[in-house]
Amino acid sequence: MSTLKVNAISDAAGANGNAITLATDGTCTSKITNLPPGNRRLNINGAMIISQRGDSTGVTGNGYYACDRYYFAKNKGTYSITQDNDTPDGFGKSLKIACTTAEAISSDGYQAITYRMEGVDCSPFQAGTSSAKKITLSFWIKSNLTGQFQVNFENEDNAYSGSEDGINSRAVSISSAGTWEKKVITMDGDTAVPLNTGSTTKQFCFDIFLSAGTNYTSGGTLRQTWQALNNVDRGAACTGFALSASTSNYVNITGVQLEIGDVATDFEHRSYGDELQRCQRYYYRTANDGSTTNLLGLTTESSTKAAGGQPHPTRMRAVPTISFGSDVRFYSPATGTITFSLSQNRCGTSQLSAALTITGGTAGQSGSLFQNASSNGYIEVASEL
Repeated sequence: MSTLKVNAISDAAGANGNAITLATDGTCTSKITNLPPGNRRLNINGAMIISQRGDSTGVTGNGYYACDRYYFAKNKGTYSITQDNDTPDGFGKSLKIACTTAEAISSDGYQAITYRMEGVDCSPFQAGTSSAKKITLSFWIKSNLTGQFQVNFENEDNAYSGSEDGINSRAVSISSAGTWEKKVITMDGDTAVPLNTGSTTKQFCFDIFLSAGTNYTSGGTLRQTWQALNNVDRGAACTGFALSASTSNYVNITGVQLEIGDVATDFEHRSYGDELQRCQRYYYRTANDGSTTNLLGLTTESSTKAAGGQPHPTRMRAVPTISFGSDVRFYSPATGTITFSLSQNRCGTSQLSAALTITGGTAGQSGSLFQNASSNGYIEVASEL
């Protein structure tokens, strides 16, 4: 009777749907592949399929642009930030950052793509315990540049020596210009400092630190164990990847997956609707459907005041801020189109609510904010980290 050998298969792994192949010599091998959706991927919108803000040009400051949940931090150069169709096999969208006005990197320069997590999503890390889990980040990246950049994981609980955040970093290289390359980085768990897993504030992040001036490199060390963060360590491994140096420079990224363990499993795709709802916890913009559409029902409280409200599409992380696109109009059947401005944000985490200052209204009349069939006809609601 032949003996069947099983290599590296655990009950838990099998339950998650590992593919098991049988060789002609009777050896049975486990391969982690095509696992079903099960929240293995801890980050949102890793395939860059959600872009509620739309493409941005002339970007000169820090912020969230184009693809939801990915924060661009920089202080040199001007950029176009877009949801792009250039992808590796298995993906449909990527985040593209392209330099449109060049600027020398200089000592205080940097460019980084950052993903921020609130504490309530950090329980799987088991940070601050002897059981702290290894964490693996994988992503696909493409650039016209080659060279070395740095990935930083940060514990942002301010509990390291000197009340600093914690940092653990790895050097990563792009070896072939204009080619999609997959990168995999694994970090040990942070056994020293816990994360506040009851908090809805920023507790953990990872930075893809692309370019860095001497303020972030000179005298710095690539910290490959969890230690107190020092700014000169943030870009200690960054060499030859000056994104802001030329208007020919660009970087695309997609397939971003953060997961527990020391193996990069196949990317966990989620439905568009699932990813959209997850993103809307932090930000949503009322959709522009290319026609005149009511956005928010209102009642005029007096000739100078109006107010209204409606539920958010999902509960938001925190009480959000609200703003209006330049082509949002207020219309009342009794008066017609009325000039307005926001006087009070009355939002909660479940409800969009606003009080407006109006001109020439009629008390006790109904009305609505509507979009004027324009790309600037929207209400923007944000509770980003």
